[in-house]
Amino acid sequence: MELPRVFANPIEKKMSNGQEVFKEGDRNKEMNVKEYISNLYHSGRIPYMIDFRFIVGNQEFTDRIATRTEDYIITKSNRKIDIKDIKYIEEIKKA
Repeated sequence: MELPRVFANPIEKKMSNGQEVFKEGDRNKEMNVKEYISNLYHSGRIPYMIDFRFIVGNQEFTDRIATRTEDYIITKSNRKIDIKDIKYIEEIKKA
C-alpha cells in the first residue's frame, strides 16, 4: 500500500522558539569586563534588576550587581569582586 503524498509549503522565514542559545566556546574569548560594565551603566538600564552569570577564577556563579566603583563591583549577595579578576560576565536573558 502506497502512503499518501503530503503537500507542504517551504518555510522561508527565520524560526525562533523564544529561547537564547549559548555556546560554551563564547566564554573562551577575551572580554573587556570594565568596558562591558561601563556600557551597562551608560545604557540607561538598571543593573541591580538584571541577573548576571560571572566567572571569577575557576568559580562560576549567578548574582546581581548592586553597585560599582572604578575597580570593584559589589553584588546583591554582598560579594566584593575585583573587576580585573572577572574572566567573563553575561546577562541572563529570561525567555
